[in-house]
Amino acid sequence: MTESSGSAFTSTQITLPELVGFGKGVDGGQGSFAKYGGLYGTQTIGSVVTDNVKEFGLSSISTMVIAPLAFRFGGRLAAPIRRQFNSLAKQARLPLRM
Repeated sequence: MTESSGSAFTSTQITLPELVGFGKGVDGGQGSFAKYGGLYGTQTIGSVVTDNVKEFGLSSISTMVIAPLAFRFGGRLAAPIRRQFNSLAKQARLPLRM
């Protein structure tokens, strides 16, 4: 893994240049290039992805389920206020809509 100023990476963090093969190689030499799907630290890219899914999978899935429901519920709660605002804006001849 590479280190950038102010932060140290672990073997479960991959930068975009390393992922596409433009970063430092496994041996850390400046002239070597990391291979796509190669070793990063002591783990393969597959094990890094597996570790990330284990660590962040539940929160990711819950966000994918809860966020649309929250927007749908919030939209229904705000509908009467939007209708009232739109009718007032129309009466005032303002080119605004919510």
